[in-house]
Amino acid sequence: MTTAKGDDPEPDPYTRLTDINPMYMGDTNGAANFIIAFATDPGANDVYFGLWDADIPQDLKNIRLPTGTFTPSDDWSAGTFEPEYTFTRIYPAGTSIPFTGGTITVAAEGDTYTITGDLNDEYGTEYKYRYVGPVTVKDESPHHLPQLTADVDDSSFYLAEGTYFGDLYQTGTSVIDIGFTSPDVFMSVEFISEGSTKFSADVLKPGTYTINADRSQYTLTPGQEYNKAGWEYIPIGTYCRVIGMTDTYGFATSGTITVEKSGNQYTITFDMTSANGKAIKGSYTGALSLTDGTEKPVISELEEDRVVDLSAITQGKQTYSGYWYDNGMNNWTLYVRDESIPGIDGMIFDFNMPDLGFLPEGIPTGTYELSSVAKENTMVPGFINTYLAGTWYIWANIDGHYGKKAPITTGSMTLGKEGDIWTIEFEMYDDARPPHKISGSWSGPMRISNEW
Repeated sequence: MTTAKGDDPEPDPYTRLTDINPMYMGDTNGAANFIIAFATDPGANDVYFGLWDADIPQDLKNIRLPTGTFTPSDDWSAGTFEPEYTFTRIYPAGTSIPFTGGTITVAAEGDTYTITGDLNDEYGTEYKYRYVGPVTVKDESPHHLPQLTADVDDSSFYLAEGTYFGDLYQTGTSVIDIGFTSPDVFMSVEFISEGSTKFSADVLKPGTYTINADRSQYTLTPGQEYNKAGWEYIPIGTYCRVIGMTDTYGFATSGTITVEKSGNQYTITFDMTSANGKAIKGSYTGALSLTDGTEKPVISELEEDRVVDLSAITQGKQTYSGYWYDNGMNNWTLYVRDESIPGIDGMIFDFNMPDLGFLPEGIPTGTYELSSVAKENTMVPGFINTYLAGTWYIWANIDGHYGKKAPITTGSMTLGKEGDIWTIEFEMYDDARPPHKISGSWSGPMRISNEW
C-alpha cells in the first residue's frame, strides 16, 4: 500500500484521500444512500464509499454527510456500507477491488470531516484510507412526482387509445393498457379483463372493474410511482396526470371503473381515489382504438451472430429479488458486466427459482433453459417494461449507456462452480427474424447479494 508521510517519526499507515465528491442518491426502504468518490495520488487510483444511514435528508439544498461507523452489508440497511459501491479502481488498468470487510468511520467537528476507512478485500488484504477536510454533498437523488393538490372532478375525455398485452401476468387474464385524453387531464388505466386466446376489437369486456393488486379478472392495477436503481420516478398502473405549469399525479389506490358497450361505442365511468385522498372522476363515450401488443417488434440491435467476450470482467454478481415477478417463485439475476469500462460486452441472466428465500451460497449449479412460460429453474426471456428485464446481451458505451442490446428469448446456460470460482457457458438466441446466435463463456468470483 502507498502511504503518505507526515511529520511523525513513524509512517502514516493511511493513504490520504483528496478531491472528495460526495453525492446523495436518494432513499430506499427507509434508509438514505450516499456515495463518496475520492482520488489518491493523481492518476494512481480512485476510491468509492457507498454508505447507508437512517436519517433521510429533508433539506436537499443543505445535505449533511452522516456520521458514525459503517459496516459491510448488501441489504441497504442503515449503518452499513455497500460493497458493490465501496471499492478502489487502480489505473492505468482500471482494475476494481471491492471492499467486503472492515469499517468506515465518519466524524465531524464543525465543518471539518474526518473519514477513515479500515477495509479489506475478499482475500483479507488490508486497505487504509483517510480524508480530512470540508464536505459539500451534491443532491443526485431521483425526486418524487408531485401529487394531486385538488380533486379531479368530472373530466370529460375525448380520446381513448390502448394496447392489448394478452396474458401478461400469466394468470389467465387479458391485460389492456388504455390512455384517456382530455384538454387538461390524461388518465392511464391498466385493465385486467377476461382471458382471451387472441386479440380482438372487443377484448375489453363490459363490467365493473375494481382497484386490486391481485391481478384477477375485472380488476385495475393500482397506481404508483416506480423507481429502480436510482433512475427517475415514473408513473405506472392506474393514475391520472393533471397537466399544468407543473404536472401533478394521482395514483389510484381505491375505487372502480364501469365499462358499458353498445355496438362499437363504449361508455366508461371513472370513480376512484388517489393515494393522498383526492377524488379521480370522469367519463368517456366513444370508440376504443386498440392495438395488439402481443405481436412484438424486434428489439435486438444485433446484425449478426455474436461470440460474447467477457474477458475484461473480473467479478460477477448474483442478486436475489424475492417475489419480483409476483408469480410464487423467487427471482434471481446473474450479472456479468462492468459498465465502468467502455466498449465491452456484458450479459444479464434472469431466473425463476423455487421459493426457498435468499441463498447465501447462490443459486444451484446446472443447466438452465429459457422458458416463455414462468416455471421453476428456468430463465426469463428478455423484455422491456420501462427498463431492461429478463435475460439480455448488452454492449456498454462510456458512462454505462448501452451501445447495443439484444433480448435473449431461447437457448440455455450452464452454471458451474469449483471453490470460489464460478463458470458460465451459454448458447442463446435473440428475438430477430431469423434469430442471431449469442454464445460465450466466463469464469470468476461472484458476489451474492440480497436486494429484497
